[in-house]
Amino acid sequence: RKLYGGALLMEMHQRFLDMSKYFEIKDTVEAWADNLADQSISIEILNYAHHVSDEGAALHYTQEMAIDNCARRLKILDEGVLLRKDIPHIPHKLGHFYSYCICEQEIVRGARKLAADPNAGPGNDVQIFMAVIRWKHVQADVLITFNAPFHWHLKERNYRDFSREENSRNFFHMLKTFQIKDWGLFDMSPETLAKIEQAHANCTHTVLPEPDQPDIDA
Repeated sequence: RKLYGGALLMEMHQRFLDMSKYFEIKDTVEAWADNLADQSISIEILNYAHHVSDEGAALHYTQEMAIDNCARRLKILDEGVLLRKDIPHIPHKLGHFYSYCICEQEIVRGARKLAADPNAGPGNDVQIFMAVIRWKHVQADVLITFNAPFHWHLKERNYRDFSREENSRNFFHMLKTFQIKDWGLFDMSPETLAKIEQAHANCTHTVLPEPDQPDIDA
């Protein structure tokens, strides 16, 4: 798939739809979702976090995400460095650092006050895969996140089930296909933003499989 107007490329299954066709999405974010599996993929460009070490970046951003999700539980399953064999189509040079973190979070859908309410009942259990692409020379941290719920306390519908092993294979396959085509993306000039917006406008998809809007919170 072309991301940010083709500046980045990454394979993902055709079941994931571009959420910018249905919601207003920030220019620095790509959001894709499979409404029938309740899974989502996001790519986000952040300013390079100088106060965070390379080795601690994936855990840092995972913990920040848990706070943003108002997660009731965070369990780190695995973390490590991404080597050339794991993510082969981007440069591996001094000042570049790539890592990942896999966790489980218990997340309650809805408003923050509902998530904070101990009487609201258990949340959904979500497996979250995150890769952190650190490019110091363009002062950017790029987060690739794959959210894959595996146990729902309350199901809005019968979702397609994928095993945690399948989810892991999908995540690492996406990383193997990740590419950078245009470093000018990180300038975020008006011309770059216009190119991104035009690419989204030209993108066509089938109608969502359900009449209600897809939920990409988890």
